[in-house]
Amino acid sequence: MTHSFDIGFDPRSEREERAWRLDLVITPIDDFTGRVIVRGVTATIPRQRMRARRSLSGHLFVERWVPAEQQFSNDKHSVHIDPKAAGYFAPSPNPIEIETPQENRNTRILRLIRRPDTIEDGVSMIVRGSVVRQGNGDPVDGQVIEGRIAGIADPFRTRTNERGNFALRLRPPSPILGADPVPVPITADVTLSFVDARNPGGVLIPDILLTDVEDMRTRVLPEQVEIP
Repeated sequence: MTHSFDIGFDPRSEREERAWRLDLVITPIDDFTGRVIVRGVTATIPRQRMRARRSLSGHLFVERWVPAEQQFSNDKHSVHIDPKAAGYFAPSPNPIEIETPQENRNTRILRLIRRPDTIEDGVSMIVRGSVVRQGNGDPVDGQVIEGRIAGIADPFRTRTNERGNFALRLRPPSPILGADPVPVPITADVTLSFVDARNPGGVLIPDILLTDVEDMRTRVLPEQVEIP
């Protein structure tokens, strides 16, 4: 069995051999909820023809995969991540690069974005839409969309699938509890940005402002978003 850190433990072994450090631990988590994805994600190391095992809590781990003479080298290894069965996009880039374990330690938190067709409506604030190319109307795969809400520092992120569809999950600021009753439903204004991957910090089109988006409801964009 394993814990949620880089220690392997086998209670059936002799005391001196019960615990050891794992060479690699990858923890896949949902980018929106922060929860560990406990099943459906696999990790393989093609160079060693090895596949990571999964603990009961969802952590992917590899043990004793680097020969002793390479333990302190600066080599990098490609690790291929496949989260399709769990309903998530693969990380970008994929494979990811992992350095040769130093002192038998190498841990990585891997944030994954859920695919739009596997997101359930009615459990969070959601904005759905589709993105096509200007001129020919072809769906745009892999377009990154950021959503910002006033009062929240970091943007919420998602991307489009092969059909150009996206579903952006958002979380409005917590209401301030006081003498006045909390207004229901809880709403927020959402600003959508369509990220220009070739220009860090840039966008492809002017931002789209959506007003009074309701929490626990889904807002569907009435028209396709066209980008150059």
